[in-house]
Amino acid sequence: MMQNFATPDQIIARARDATGRSDFGDDGYLEGLEILCRSASEEARFTDMGRAAFEGQLTDHLMQRLQVED
Repeated sequence: MMQNFATPDQIIARARDATGRSDFGDDGYLEGLEILCRSASEEARFTDMGRAAFEGQLTDHLMQRLQVED
């Protein structure tokens, strides 16, 4: 069952918009983010609230990275 989960680009854009920052530093995090998003879309069985909460957690982690790196 495929869910409409946010793409890595969408989550990255949300973090940038929320912080007003853009420099994530090294891009070593991208592979893991892509795997998480693909897995969430293809394998997870989130409720709408669960999906929103998980996307929010990923966005929060990227916001923290932006604040440290930029």
